[in-house]
Amino acid sequence: MKSKITKKMMITITIMAVALVGGAVGASTVVNWGGESDVSAIRTAVASLDNKLTEKERLAKDGQAKVIDLTTKLVASENTLKDSQAEVEKLKRENEGLKEAKSKVDGLNQTIADLNNQIVQLNNTIQQKNDQIKRNEDQFKEQLQQKQDEVARKQQEVNQKNAEINQKNQENEQLRREVKTQKALAAQKQAELITAQNNAVSLTNDLATKQAELERKAAELQVKQTEYNALRDQLSAKETTVNQLQQDIARLTAERDQLSNQTNDSNAKLQQAQADVKVLKDYVQSVDAKH
Repeated sequence: MKSKITKKMMITITIMAVALVGGAVGASTVVNWGGESDVSAIRTAVASLDNKLTEKERLAKDGQAKVIDLTTKLVASENTLKDSQAEVEKLKRENEGLKEAKSKVDGLNQTIADLNNQIVQLNNTIQQKNDQIKRNEDQFKEQLQQKQDEVARKQQEVNQKNAEINQKNQENEQLRREVKTQKALAAQKQAELITAQNNAVSLTNDLATKQAELERKAAELQVKQTEYNALRDQLSAKETTVNQLQQDIARLTAERDQLSNQTNDSNAKLQQAQADVKVLKDYVQSVDAKH
């Protein structure tokens, strides 16, 4: 009877062991157990089964904790999925709105392309204007330099003529003094002639000589006076030429300033157009960024 009970216990323990540890205790072991002599072995087996059962319970608890954690993560994932689906619906609605914005952007891009073409044409026109202005400016500078050189030459000629006139004036003054001296000598000789009429032959000859010399000096004075008048006329003509050249310089300077102002206006219009294009490009970039 006791042996049967022991065998039943062994069978029960074996079944539990098989269930718990996956057949770690075989049927042959149960068959070999029996009798009171196997009680110690049974206890050892039971203790081992208890340890394994405790380990299984711990593993089961860990598994339950993992299941709970996975369940929590699953719920969070489901919530995230719902949020993502809602976000997808929102993005779909926004996409519908963006289609209209995209159409506007296409229109703006076409406008920008047209403006870019206009800017290119404007740049070409401005470049042509700048080139023409540069050529005109170079031409005006060259003409101005030529006029200035001509004025300098004319001024040098005027200075030279002034020097010649001064020299002629000095020569004329010298001749005047000589004529005056000769007149004084003639008067003196004439007085001597009156007082020495008896010796009139020699004195008359001397007087004739002096008179001839006086006439020669008077002729020289007339020639010098004519030269002086001619130089004075030349000086007046040179001064008129200088005045005309100065008027030409003033006119060329005014034309150069006018061209410079036109260039500044063209550059200002170009900068304004470039600023408008930049505003449009920034707006397009901001719309693209929202995509």
